[in-house]
Amino acid sequence: MNSETAVAVVGVGCRFPEAATPEEFWSNLDKGVVSLRDIPAEDLRRCGVSPEAAAAPGFVTRSGWIEDPELFAAEFFGCTPRRGRADRPAAAPLPGGLPGRSGAGRPPAER
Repeated sequence: MNSETAVAVVGVGCRFPEAATPEEFWSNLDKGVVSLRDIPAEDLRRCGVSPEAAAAPGFVTRSGWIEDPELFAAEFFGCTPRRGRADRPAAAPLPGGLPGRSGAGRPPAER
């Protein structure tokens, strides 16, 4: 490592299913929490998935859900709002870096 490639991590922000903070994420990992849930049949139908397709071997009907998807800031990531609405249930990035910077340089007990 040299001064041209060195990186300093000063804060972490993230949002995962059932974890809105890095602390919740690590706690869930430590406890073995499984954050996948069944996708309701009605949601599959609304997305155009037939009951036959959903019942097919290999079709995945479980997903992780991120709370408060309306907080997704599509324009922050260079996405159109429409694309952000379409992508966010699956794997769209949320502005998790902003909370991470707010806790940078402070021990967890002081955040």
